[in-house]
Amino acid sequence: MSVVDRARFEAYFREHFARVARACALVLGDRSGAEDVAAEAFSRLWAKWGQVDDEDHAGGYVFKTAMRLCTKRLRGARREAPG
Repeated sequence: MSVVDRARFEAYFREHFARVARACALVLGDRSGAEDVAAEAFSRLWAKWGQVDDEDHAGGYVFKTAMRLCTKRLRGARREAPG
């Protein structure tokens, strides 16, 4: 990854992380967990960053990934809950 790609990703992260974390918090009802999920979604985006065509594609990827991770977390919490 080039320095330019890294700088582009970091700028994208700074601009969009809070919005993705807020969306996750609405789904999960847990701000700390939401930030963890958003961070994981951006980590996965970073792994694919060289394949991203534009910011719209990146936004769709990171948001969809975050929502899938939220769903996975909620399912895991339901399995662990007694009763």
